[in-house]
Amino acid sequence: MTELAPSLQARPVLGSADAVRAFYLFEASLMTVIVLAGFWPFYAGLVAGGTVRHPVIYLHAAVFTGWLVLMISQVLLVYVRKVRIHQRVGRAAIGYAIALLVLGIAVSIILTVERVTAGESTVDAAAGFLVLPLGDLLLFGGLFAAGIHYRRAPATHKRLMLLATNALVFPGAARLGDPSIAMIFGLWFLPIVLAMAFDQFTTGRIHRVYYIGVAVMLVFFMRVGLIDAELWLAIGRRIVGAFL
Repeated sequence: MTELAPSLQARPVLGSADAVRAFYLFEASLMTVIVLAGFWPFYAGLVAGGTVRHPVIYLHAAVFTGWLVLMISQVLLVYVRKVRIHQRVGRAAIGYAIALLVLGIAVSIILTVERVTAGESTVDAAAGFLVLPLGDLLLFGGLFAAGIHYRRAPATHKRLMLLATNALVFPGAARLGDPSIAMIFGLWFLPIVLAMAFDQFTTGRIHRVYYIGVAVMLVFFMRVGLIDAELWLAIGRRIVGAFL
């Protein structure tokens, strides 16, 4: 399979292959820190034996945490030059990603319905909020599928996988940066901005995948404006109502 942007296959201006691998390990660690910091109250509640939640919520938390471990493991395998093992694990990761998507959708609906039945939210407020987690999952699924499609083009593949995982950073960034939209936006885009800067510094140009990825992320970020829009509320009410 051909490279998405053949013209970008330039020799590095600065930095070695080891430096590139180390940078991707840093990026995986950074995204993990943002997610864990944002969800720390949930993890702390588990340790402290807080409110008992729906079993699917705990299953999703375990699978989601496992994805972060899987991501770092995959980067480590490349770092230590175990590429064949990386590829075999990557094939298995396709099924894992599908499970993550299914559980993500289930948990998004369960949490939304719980808020309504507990009297913590109106149907409209819950329906509006639903556009956020479902949007995260749609963004992740699309970028992950693109990454699998370009798995034989390493330069494109690794950047798409970075973008896909970064899609899952949004919930953690939203919790960590709340209530500042600027802080949420900054935390979510931080790994990508650093990756673009690294490209520019090491190769003299930014890979086209990042431009496409940022454009898609900006479009998805604009879904915040749909929370109170009747266009989405009509859909959200149907989803919430079906499970109420």
